[in-house]
Amino acid sequence: MVVFDANFLIYFLDPKINDGVGSNPRIDHLVATIQKTGERIIVPTPALSELLVKAGDAGPE
Repeated sequence: MVVFDANFLIYFLDPKINDGVGSNPRIDHLVATIQKTGERIIVPTPALSELLVKAGDAGPE
């Protein structure tokens, strides 16, 4: 089980950040490892709410 906080999720999902997936070997390795092992990803409710607050109007989409 892998737990992600809001800081990681914003870094991982924000298209404005150029160093996200595909640009950072550490993040790419983490994603590849999670895919290979079939781990579950847990997003705690407080982290999800922080992410949705940053998303603004795009949150419901």
